[in-house]
Amino acid sequence: MSRPAAVVVDGFGFRYAGRTEWAVREAEFRIEPGERVLLTGASGSGKSTLLAAMAGLLGPDAGAACGVLRVDGRRPSEARDRIGILFQDPDSQLVMGGAGDDVAFGLENRGVPVDDIWPLVTAALDAVGFGYSLDRPTHALSGGEKQRLVLAGAMVAGPGLLLLDEPTAQLDPEGARLVRATIARILARRETTLVLIDHDAQPWLPLINRVLEVRFAPTQGTPATLGTYQGAPESLHPSEGHLLPIGSTQGVLESKDSSHCVPESVGIGQGRGVREVAPGWRPAVPVLPPRAQPSAQQAPNHPSEGHLLPMGSTEGALHSENEPVIRAERAGFSYPSGSADLGTPGRAGARPALAPTDVELVAGKVTAITGPNGSGKSTLGLLLAGLKAPTTGRIVASRELAGRLGDRPPHRWRARDLVHRIGTVFQNPEHQFLTGRVRDELSLGPLRAGAGNRAAHDRAEELLHRLGLTAYADANPFTLSGGQQRRLSVAAALATRPAVLILDEPTFGQDSATWTELVSLLAEARDAGTAVCLISHDTHLVTGFADHELRLTLPSTPATPLADIVDHRKTAGFSASSEPETPSSSDDQLGGGRAG
Repeated sequence: MSRPAAVVVDGFGFRYAGRTEWAVREAEFRIEPGERVLLTGASGSGKSTLLAAMAGLLGPDAGAACGVLRVDGRRPSEARDRIGILFQDPDSQLVMGGAGDDVAFGLENRGVPVDDIWPLVTAALDAVGFGYSLDRPTHALSGGEKQRLVLAGAMVAGPGLLLLDEPTAQLDPEGARLVRATIARILARRETTLVLIDHDAQPWLPLINRVLEVRFAPTQGTPATLGTYQGAPESLHPSEGHLLPIGSTQGVLESKDSSHCVPESVGIGQGRGVREVAPGWRPAVPVLPPRAQPSAQQAPNHPSEGHLLPMGSTEGALHSENEPVIRAERAGFSYPSGSADLGTPGRAGARPALAPTDVELVAGKVTAITGPNGSGKSTLGLLLAGLKAPTTGRIVASRELAGRLGDRPPHRWRARDLVHRIGTVFQNPEHQFLTGRVRDELSLGPLRAGAGNRAAHDRAEELLHRLGLTAYADANPFTLSGGQQRRLSVAAALATRPAVLILDEPTFGQDSATWTELVSLLAEARDAGTAVCLISHDTHLVTGFADHELRLTLPSTPATPLADIVDHRKTAGFSASSEPETPSSSDDQLGGGRAG
């Protein structure tokens, strides 16, 4: 039986190489063995940096550190055999070509007997709902499937300290429930200390017994919606859960001199550190922007404008007074026969990435594409964006969108033709960064679309300010936090004011303030006539912001419909479905049973 780990942090700070501002400063707290801790705070406040430090992953080459951080009295780098971690970006943790080998990698390094490895691997994959064979190629997985795989690898050895950074952000609702139930059973064994980061914190609260807020008060670059935020707890109301002083660690920590930790010459915000939040804390609820009212000169949009076509039939389709800006007509995608991506047709495990699907995007409307992990949501987004050619069906652009390009399909458009017509946000934001500076990333699109230097600069400055990135204008995009990278990728897509926006998980990693500002920008684009397509597991975004929802199902289940159509205007913007009851505590999961 393993034992839960203890964590001591005293005056800890870290500054990444090449950056002038400290990512974390003056962090001081203690986590007792077996505690279940939620780290909250603004996007970019240093939560992920703290987790990486606890995992012993911030060596001298990564930057400058000060203060003390210990796991079971040892440096984290010396206690890695006791630590399991899930990063924000699961791709960064995949090391093997096969799913089973990837989970087994850590066990093999620890010298676990071969006969014991594969039962442990299988049990871990079953616990997180990984639905493929052990030899499934890791590069053929969707983002959510990769997240499940990496989570299995983090849990397989029964770590004394489990560090989870946005563990359900890329999972469908059922997958997220399964993961939370699995974590609850692990905690019920009382062998693991948990430190969790999740901006969708509400479903985790029954399993959490402490909340620590990483304080963040930058000197510039704060979204307008933060206003008087200044490091206030990320809660619904200031009175809901007051702040408690962290208990003294005198007599526990080794002596240290951290006076060198924060040079006076370095420009940083005030009010850094970590503080504890009392019981009663609740996460803030993001605010949805109102829909702009049409001006007197504009005819109001008819409530039936825009429709989605059911598979194989147009019966019951909503009447559309406007032609769609772009549409998919039985568009699907399969990898070539024999491709290592999805196997050879006819062999076990082979299936298309996206079954033939119909969808229409209409100017001034928001369409959400939802469905389980692996159903082809991101693939459909790439087809609509002209970044991948369908293997069945076609993508058709309206005459207004195509212009001089005529009947040429979007996947045959040149980059400079796409840039001001269709803006795209990838599931992994770092896959689309092309420059070495944040400001240049935002100027690049307008410049390629033909804007002058002054216009491109002004547009970049506007977006930097709106999304809280002004302080990082000269930073390398790859050094930003996950949430900051996501805001940058959305800003880059908005920079050219395209006619169509395809956004894959646009609200990933955002706190309530940055979520609100980001969605406000999308609402402004919608109200200006942009056709917006969201690919998201963010139920608050989908039910509150989308006009229509296209629900994909797994192509491997032909007995079920390939897509379900939901018109959110007929449900007052809220889905009728609700989440099953969450266990009141991890103790309710004692005895466990089968996951799910």
